[in-house]
Formats: sequence, C-alpha cells, structure tokens
Amino acid sequence: MILITVSTEDSARLIKNLVSACNRQDQAVALFFTGLGVRLLDDQNFLGCIGSAGEAVACGESWRHIFLDPCPISEGSQTDHSRLISQASHLLSF
Repeated sequence: MILITVSTEDSARLIKNLVSACNRQDQAVALFFTGLGVRLLDDQNFLGCIGSAGEAVACGESWRHIFLDPCPISEGSQTDHSRLISQASHLLSF
C-alpha cells in the first residue's frame, strides 16, 4: 500500500492524479490529511476523486481547528497515521 500524507492545501491536483494512477495500476493507496491539508476535504469534487482510496483519514484535531462541520471522511489521530505508516510499503508526503 502507498500512503500519501497531505499537509498542504496546494496539492489537490497532484493527489487526485496519484490516486487515479494507483487505481489504474491496481495499487492500494491510503490517505492521511493533517494540518492545512484538511482544507482539501471541503471540496466535493476532490472528495469524489479520492473516493476510491482504500482508506482516507483526517486528523480530527486539524479538522476541528479549521471547521465546525463534521468531517466528511474518517476522523482519526496521529495514532492512525502511525498505523498507516506501519502498513505502507511506500510513503509520499505533500
């Protein structure tokens, strides 16, 4: 599994393309959003593009720091991030 950690809101196009490429190659991919990266989750188009990821988790603390509404994907913690890292064969961070 490839784990993509997203901590910047400037990476939307890259993340969408990477998830799409992983799907075409039948490569498992998971996403963890933290810091300003959670802002990407406020875009329905972006959410549609990452819907095929095996797992997508947002740092709950980061989400609540920016938004009042419930998080549209699984809300977790840095413990979840550590779990995903331990399961990943490759790590990408943006």
